[in-house]
Amino acid sequence: MIALVVAACDSSNSQAVNNQSNASRNMNESTAKNVEIKTDIENLEKQINLPVRPSEVKWTAEIFDNSKGAVPGPTDYRLTALLKYDEKSAAELVQKLEAQTAEKSLGNTDVKSWFPDEVKNEAKTVDGRTYLEGAKYLPDVFLHSPYRNGNLIRIGKTNYFVLNVFSF
Repeated sequence: MIALVVAACDSSNSQAVNNQSNASRNMNESTAKNVEIKTDIENLEKQINLPVRPSEVKWTAEIFDNSKGAVPGPTDYRLTALLKYDEKSAAELVQKLEAQTAEKSLGNTDVKSWFPDEVKNEAKTVDGRTYLEGAKYLPDVFLHSPYRNGNLIRIGKTNYFVLNVFSF
């Protein structure tokens, strides 16, 4: 009898761990095959704060429904935006970002298929991973509910910034 109870608990724990690892994997991968790439600044401003208005944007917003599974949870959101600024606006943004960042750091972000060639040309490939690198900033000035975490990477010395924010 005890063996049956232990076996049943192990089975349900294993399933919960598998569901949790699948959820974690799905957060890192874009599970939506038809994620819409948007280019309108006005709708982006409804999703996040724009402390300095970019001249061009490309962005996606994804929703992860966590209501099903062994342990239901809240719905999570992820937004990725490529922000292009002119020289003056980029300098203004960096000044605002550096005012809130205690120490400078280098960061990286994956290249998205929808990034323009001008940005993709800045990419590095190491051990099969293609990524963009640059100064890393806290995204606090951009955050607007439901987003509460993430990062902002300035791509090299360009005036392109990649914003990754999420609710989890």
